[in-house]
Amino acid sequence: MVWLSPPALLVTVALAAAVGGRAVGDLAVAPARWRVRRRIVGGVAPRPPSVPPRLTAAFVASGLPWPADRCWLLWRSLVGGAAVLGVAAGGLTLAALLVAATAVLPGVALVATRDRAARLADAGLPDALDGVARSLRAGASLVQAIAEAASSAPPLLAGELRRLATTAASGVSLGGALEEWRQRQPRPPVRLAVAALGMAADAGGTAARPIDGVATSLRANLAVAAEVRSLSSQARYSGIVIALAPIGFGIVAAGADARTADFLLRTRVGVSCVACGIVLDAVGAWWMHCITRSGS
Repeated sequence: MVWLSPPALLVTVALAAAVGGRAVGDLAVAPARWRVRRRIVGGVAPRPPSVPPRLTAAFVASGLPWPADRCWLLWRSLVGGAAVLGVAAGGLTLAALLVAATAVLPGVALVATRDRAARLADAGLPDALDGVARSLRAGASLVQAIAEAASSAPPLLAGELRRLATTAASGVSLGGALEEWRQRQPRPPVRLAVAALGMAADAGGTAARPIDGVATSLRANLAVAAEVRSLSSQARYSGIVIALAPIGFGIVAAGADARTADFLLRTRVGVSCVACGIVLDAVGAWWMHCITRSGS
């Protein structure tokens, strides 16, 4: 394997940093750039990269703070940067490994965090219900109170509350809108919240009381769940270390001995060993994730 001299290594790192910086820059300014181009050419301009529907749903479910098109753009830019860095630093084999890693690992992270947005929404339900109760005591209607509570709720919960208020304000009965919400999000905290809001709609002057009671119960349940997660955190972190240790050891071994790097990246047997090791390591990481997830 041909090792890079210090000047060439600096150039490679600078090139990789430039690609990564371009990806971050695109993440921030690409939507504005597309809008400007559409204005300049009369509305005919390249549109943001199309995101597959399943990926859009995965980005939303993961609770990422950016729109799906920006996340997709960053992912593709990272894959391109990994290809450039791999070719410059170690040839086509290293480039293929880096491209595979940057293409697969974000998908694995999406799968591992596929319920993060739902958990954030559930965690925000007690505060949202408290806000609804406060608005009701201040004299607002139940629909107005729900709309006001959406302004400070987590993104997924805020969207559901706004949809609930809009549907009820358009003429649909509040009970029907609540039932639609329960069917879209059939989780225990949502079912409790739907029951509380339904009771509040029927209670009239004492509408805030059932909402306060359910908010207190949800807060207690969330505290218990948080305690269970904290007790299982050591097992999760141990699984992460066990999964990353072989990769770190391989990188250190390849960097310390050129013969090891040549064998792993330049021979068919070495490449096969690396590929099999990565696959087995990924299977083990997934298995440990399933074990710790079931325990929490």
